[in-house]
Amino acid sequence: MTGYGVSNIALDLIGAGLGETTAAGVGDAYFAALGRFGARAIFSRDISNGVTTILSRHSPAGWEDIYAEQQFAGVNYLTRELAQRSSAFAWSDVPVLNRRERQLWNAVMDFGVRDGLAIPFHSRSSAGVTSLAFDRLHDLSPDERQAIEMAGLVLHDRMRRFAVPQAGKLTILSPRERDCVAMMAAGRRDAEIATALSISHATVITYMNSAKRKLDARTRAQMVAIALMQGLL
Repeated sequence: MTGYGVSNIALDLIGAGLGETTAAGVGDAYFAALGRFGARAIFSRDISNGVTTILSRHSPAGWEDIYAEQQFAGVNYLTRELAQRSSAFAWSDVPVLNRRERQLWNAVMDFGVRDGLAIPFHSRSSAGVTSLAFDRLHDLSPDERQAIEMAGLVLHDRMRRFAVPQAGKLTILSPRERDCVAMMAAGRRDAEIATALSISHATVITYMNSAKRKLDARTRAQMVAIALMQGLL
């Protein structure tokens, strides 16, 4: 996919899940679309108001049994790391701290999974993650990995809106907030946005922070994902 670009790859992946009307359907479609990138598993979870909801799960045959038998849930280093991160990260970036965590990592490798990608989705009202296992994560180009992360955020939000009761509140961005978010989604930097809109750099940051607050997003990437799914861009 050399030269295809982050936006086009992300739109292809997002488009795979947009026609689905259930959380499981969205997860199935996203996972199927990731097959050409060597995806081996997907696990998506949301925690809202203390309630955990599994949004999507596909694992290699036998993995769920091993995970339960070995009681790996209590030593999953990804769970530990997710509390400290708001941006996507590779599983191999997480330090393995003890013998039990090393056992979990070795078990993952025994199932032919060489690495994975965890995509956190945090807001003020919920915490979640879409975690993906890959045969060859490090063979992905930077554009492919960024597109997978972007699509993961958008589709995670879509899954949780199907599976988790929503307050039904309509988010309204001001015209300037929408302009700033749309330009950022198109790949423009703050300085470029400021020049295009004839406003100061500080004002761009103010609009971005306001949009993040309205959309209940912790990061700019999550802000764009939520804005896309709500049809605001």
